[in-house]
Amino acid sequence: MLEQTGYVASFPQLLGTINSFLGGQSEYRELIAEFDRGGAWQAMLDTTGLALIPAACHPLYAHLEGTTVDAGKLYELTGECFRHEPSEDPMRFVSFRMREYVRLGTEEQAKEHRRRWLEIDQELFAKLDLPVRIVPANDPFFGRGGVLLAANQIEAEAKFEVVTDVYEGTQTAIASANFHGEHFGGDFALSLPDGGVAQSACVGFGMERIVLALANRHGFELDDWPSGVLTLLGIRS
Repeated sequence: MLEQTGYVASFPQLLGTINSFLGGQSEYRELIAEFDRGGAWQAMLDTTGLALIPAACHPLYAHLEGTTVDAGKLYELTGECFRHEPSEDPMRFVSFRMREYVRLGTEEQAKEHRRRWLEIDQELFAKLDLPVRIVPANDPFFGRGGVLLAANQIEAEAKFEVVTDVYEGTQTAIASANFHGEHFGGDFALSLPDGGVAQSACVGFGMERIVLALANRHGFELDDWPSGVLTLLGIRS
């Protein structure tokens, strides 16, 4: 799946593959000896073909592979994600939960999905008394070629992020809205009823970041939070 989505080529620095010991008794003795010496025993593990999921929506495209999609359907997903973030920013979590809303359909349907959800983001966070801004953004493509890809992504307005202050001096993205075009539809042979390639857009919410942003805004004691915010979150009626 990671190969089909292009993630290996675009974001190798974020990958998390699962390795394990696949050897026999003699290899086991070698591993234990290396371990006892304090050596690089990890080098004796092999890839299992399993990997940690970097985005909650990716398994959806794999699940629907080779099908004709219902262009009117909205897919709602929540998943644990992993990204080996090469950053000292404490908000760049290695493991986090993502809530996503995905629309597969025509270009117009996908873009309208993203446009409407950016409006919903603004309305939602305003009700939570959380000041946010919507800014053009890019994904962290790897290498020199990645600089050009990132520039193209911003120029095409393919990605927007909803940012807020979680700690002083840094604007942190707590949600994003992405238009993929035919990228996933082409990679996973997803077609429309008229035979065209399905286009896609997704909106994602970083659950832990949102919680920390709310705590930064309103404090860690719920008694200090505005009553309207608590009601909206279902904490108090």
